[in-house]
Amino acid sequence: MEIVFEHNIKLDNHVITKLLEQNDKRALFIYSYGLRWNIERLCVPTQISFILDLLGKKPVATNIKSVRNSLKVLVEMKLIKVYSDITLKKEAEIDSLNKNEQIFVVAKESLSEENYTLVKADYIDKAMINFLELEKEDMVATVLLLSRNIERKDEVLQITWHSTEKLSKELKIRKARLFELIDGLKELEVIYFEKLTFEFGEGKKKEHLIYSMFDGSEQVKMAMMNAKANGKLDARAKDAIKHNENYIIVPLYDEETDQMIYANQFAKDEDVYNRLIYVIFNGEILQPTNYELNVRSIKVVNSVYKDFGKDTLVQALDDIAFKASGADNPTGYLISRLPEISRELSQKVS
Repeated sequence: MEIVFEHNIKLDNHVITKLLEQNDKRALFIYSYGLRWNIERLCVPTQISFILDLLGKKPVATNIKSVRNSLKVLVEMKLIKVYSDITLKKEAEIDSLNKNEQIFVVAKESLSEENYTLVKADYIDKAMINFLELEKEDMVATVLLLSRNIERKDEVLQITWHSTEKLSKELKIRKARLFELIDGLKELEVIYFEKLTFEFGEGKKKEHLIYSMFDGSEQVKMAMMNAKANGKLDARAKDAIKHNENYIIVPLYDEETDQMIYANQFAKDEDVYNRLIYVIFNGEILQPTNYELNVRSIKVVNSVYKDFGKDTLVQALDDIAFKASGADNPTGYLISRLPEISRELSQKVS
């Protein structure tokens, strides 16, 4: 079996905040670059011209000076050390560096046990090196800012929903620019987001964007489902992944159709094991039932969905619900009868 190691970079939250407040996204980019490549080597050999190439900037005097200033800021914050030789004995005179002079950067990772940001190295790579004609330092800053805003606890969903106004203000860019960045980062499979809309009377509506890192896309969908059920986007949306007697979400995934069905389980009582289950498809509640899902029943539901489609599945769940609720083993009844009832319904339609 092939073992795949996942590399991450780790930054203190306050470092991201401070550099953004200073509007030094270039320093944030250089620090992330240093952290990224320090994972694999003792130091990061580089040049000002190479850093500018990564940024998509020309090696002209103003840009060279800007990189020097950002390097000095990072040194003063004790986030990096810059050496002029590979033995790491002599620190470089940053003010006198020319664009092609070799330097050796050692970046210091956060040692904090809390209030830190952890980002996959793969995401940093994609943000720094890609085919999109977007500001690379803005892309990296957006990734770090969104990741910083995600609460790192096992019992909550790894999501955030800060307003576009707040995000654009922190990044010091226009909202239109922010939309370009998040669309690009989603295309690159670095971040994921979906729009949640609440409609009110007289055609009024309120929209929210819920974000995660790309591997947390299903958690965004879970949060949206929970917010819709509550009629409001608040802290309860993050609690949707809790596995306790009050609230459980079970994702049902069919690989061939690449679709997702959710079972939303609410306990009637902490001493009662039967749960009312809502089967939810793409955020829409399809059908309440009276049986509990487990590994076998999940497989059966997905199989029926794959073979007969959503409409037949929903109708079969409706037909079977009453009899299943009265059976000694409702889940066993579901497993044994759902495929047959679905087949019969499908034959009637055809």
